[in-house]
Amino acid sequence: MSCSGCSYMMHAFCTIAADIDQLLPFLLLHHVLLECLWCDSCGERCSLDQSKFVFRCDRRHVEYDARTRRRTWHCRFSRSLFKGTWFERSHLSVLQVCHMDCLWLILSYPWQFLISKEIGISKTTVIDWSSFCHEVCIFWLSKELKVLGGPGVVVEIDEAKFGKRKYNRGRWLDGQWVFGGF
Repeated sequence: MSCSGCSYMMHAFCTIAADIDQLLPFLLLHHVLLECLWCDSCGERCSLDQSKFVFRCDRRHVEYDARTRRRTWHCRFSRSLFKGTWFERSHLSVLQVCHMDCLWLILSYPWQFLISKEIGISKTTVIDWSSFCHEVCIFWLSKELKVLGGPGVVVEIDEAKFGKRKYNRGRWLDGQWVFGGF
């Protein structure tokens, strides 16, 4: 996929992320949110109430006891649409999280201040969510890891050491080596 295709997709997602009526079907379609849930109480399939963001089981069940008495009970099971997802224990709305993710993908340094002002959240919240985004990227890269090179293929390798000098003097003592290949 070309870079123009990626930028088009990011722009399209950012447009969708501004409207909850478009965002929820998009998240359901791409399996970020669950499409269906089975009731823990009665085992039936729950219905999705998108206006309240919950799965609800409103089934009426009929049971017969030993004396053939009929007993009717209603299953009142409900569970949040966001349980077990990226949004589960967030104090931010789904729109705020998706808007922050869009800005995190698009903006370059200094992005924390811009994102916090744009969305209206604190800088520490932006830093925490950017850490989550980094973790997702690392997880995806570890699953999509591919071997570089092969017979007849030239691989360019480079190295760099990132560190900080104490009081900006002398040589670097501490640092992290980073290796890359192309």
